[in-house]
Amino acid sequence: MILYETTKFSSFLSLQGSVIHLAVRRSLLSSLFGMMLKLLEQHGHIDLDDWNMFTEGSIYGSFTFVLGFTLVFRTSQGYGRYVLAAKSMIALRVQWLDACASLIAFSKCSRRPEPESVVFEQLLIRLFSMLHAVALEELATMENENFPVLDMEGLDQNTLQPLTEMESKRRGSHESRKTELIYQWIKLYTVQCAKSGILPIPAPILSRVFQMIGDGLVMYNDIIQVSSWPFPFPYAQLSAVMIILHFIITPLVMCQWTSHWIVTCLLTLVSCVSLASLDLISIEIENPLGDDPNDLPVHALHHGLNQLLLMLVNPATWRVPRLTTDANFDIGRNKARQPAQAADAVWEPQLGRTEPLKTYIASGCASEARGPAEVYFMHGMDTGPAKSLETAGVAEAPAIPSPDGVGAERWRELLDGFVASVEADRQKDLANFEVQQEQLRQRFLQSTSAALREAGWDPASTQAMQAQQGW
Repeated sequence: MILYETTKFSSFLSLQGSVIHLAVRRSLLSSLFGMMLKLLEQHGHIDLDDWNMFTEGSIYGSFTFVLGFTLVFRTSQGYGRYVLAAKSMIALRVQWLDACASLIAFSKCSRRPEPESVVFEQLLIRLFSMLHAVALEELATMENENFPVLDMEGLDQNTLQPLTEMESKRRGSHESRKTELIYQWIKLYTVQCAKSGILPIPAPILSRVFQMIGDGLVMYNDIIQVSSWPFPFPYAQLSAVMIILHFIITPLVMCQWTSHWIVTCLLTLVSCVSLASLDLISIEIENPLGDDPNDLPVHALHHGLNQLLLMLVNPATWRVPRLTTDANFDIGRNKARQPAQAADAVWEPQLGRTEPLKTYIASGCASEARGPAEVYFMHGMDTGPAKSLETAGVAEAPAIPSPDGVGAERWRELLDGFVASVEADRQKDLANFEVQQEQLRQRFLQSTSAALREAGWDPASTQAMQAQQGW
């Protein structure tokens, strides 16, 4: 795949991956043919007016319109195949990597001896690396299809005998089915480890891993549609025939429409190169799993997967970061009342570092060093009875000091009124919720009863049958 910068015009001057020079080669013969005809006409050897061909431009215009539409449609379909292969390739890699990472994470919670978990992890990354390598080998049409597997020599060669005995795949046939075989090995090994206790995970959660592996296999079969099934032959044949006719007709038309051989040569070249480039682009992107410069970087994708699999068995990967003892548990919501510098001092949010909650509470919340007016709040901290702070070793709940100029009794009345209004709103919301629930229940019963009656259900007959059966 060619990576380029769209903002630099110099990036488009490269011939690597370009089809323009190929289109010029194809169109050069037609351009020279038109130049030769015009020179012969100017020297009086032939008279093109006697041929009376394409005097009406609408005929040639209709032909070029049909050809252009055919090529543009084929190019759009080829681009769709290219995008499908690219998306499926990335999705396949992500699904299998996610499944492997999930299984290794599950094994970290195992109560089995640690060597058993290590063996499980090491074998698992080799199987997934082999699965991805074999899948790319069957999908790609490249000269170098040797995709490396993590420590292939570390696997027992006798257990790999079914894989080596399979018939070698024919290019484009995908009949070896090695991918499906390794896929079954991974599923069987996972079930065996779940039964032995290495994967102590409930079955519904473990089934999610099987779904991810299966989704990867679905993506694999989507890519097979692109790499093994070519563009429909009749359409490709029609495009090729119309391109050849265009190369023959265009020089004749340009000779009648122009008066100089240089103009004839240039216009013929431009017309033929334009349509030939569209045809070459459609051919170039129909199968993006080859050795062409514009194809997908399958070797780089596989190398990246191997590196990620090695990361999964690195012990440092499974060391989850921990909080320090002085971590702030209320980031962005702390508020501090700064010492009053004036009578109109206000409360401002503080995003900086504060003391730990336990240390702060144990220190008495308002020490002499801090000052009586410098109090920090933790949202969610219970300021109710003192027994809620027994674990912190505090005998009394932290007090909220009154603002300057407000008496203690008046401040307490304001706080009590605020708490009462909050409680009233909560009770009101709870009552409204219960009323809505009752309305929904009554509506459900009415609709259900009506539907049962329309279906011919008789409550009396049902009760009689229940009494007869002794229910």
